[in-house]
Amino acid sequence: MFALAFLALAVGQPSAPIPLWADKAPFAVGDSPADKPTVTVFPAPADVANGAGVVICPGGGYGFLADDHEGKQVAAYFNKLGVTAFVLKYRIVTKDRPGPLGGAPRADVLRAIRYARAKAKDYNLDPKRIGLMGFSAGGHLASTGGTHFDAGKSDAADEIDRVSSRPDFLILGYPVITMEAGVTHGGTRNNLLGKDPTPEQIAEFSNEKRVTKETPA
Repeated sequence: MFALAFLALAVGQPSAPIPLWADKAPFAVGDSPADKPTVTVFPAPADVANGAGVVICPGGGYGFLADDHEGKQVAAYFNKLGVTAFVLKYRIVTKDRPGPLGGAPRADVLRAIRYARAKAKDYNLDPKRIGLMGFSAGGHLASTGGTHFDAGKSDAADEIDRVSSRPDFLILGYPVITMEAGVTHGGTRNNLLGKDPTPEQIAEFSNEKRVTKETPA
C-alpha cells in the first residue's frame, strides 16, 4: 500500500491518451484502436519541473507493451527529477493489427518526438531538451528514433510536421539494436519485419549501422 501511495504522489496527473494523428496514421492497415498510436503525458510537478521532456517506449517484442514497469513507473521516476514524460503507445502486432509492422512503429516514435517538441510551450518545456528512452524492443524503437530522424518540413500544413524529430538525448535500456539473424531477438524481428526479411530491410533496421556524428548521445 505504501509503495502504491508513493507512486501516486510521485507521478504527475497523467493526461488522457492523445492521438498522434488526427486522421489515419501512416502505415495503418485498418481503423481499429490497435492502429491508432497515442502518447500519455505525465507532467512534472511544477515545484521541480526543469523544462526537460522524455518520450518513453515500453518494451514487449513488438507484440505487447510493458507499459507499467517500463512506462508508468519510469514516468514516475522522471517526474521526481522534474522531467515531463510522454509514454508512447506505438503500434504492435495484435489480432486487429497483423504484422509485419514495417515502418509503422518508426513513424510513431518520430511523430511522438515531433509532438513533444511542437507542443513544448504548452507543457512548459525547452524544445531543445526533448529526449527518448526505450527498453528491450522499445529500446530498438528508441534507437530507431535516434538514427532515422529528419529536420521536419518547414512548409508543412501540420504544425507538428514542421519540427525536427531528432531526440536531444537517448537512453537505451537493454535494447534490441540489430536485426541480424543469430544476434537479434527473433520474436522482435518477426513482428517488425516478418519471417523472411530482405537484406535491405535487415540493414534498414539494424541501427548499429546507422550511427553518424548527428546521432544523439
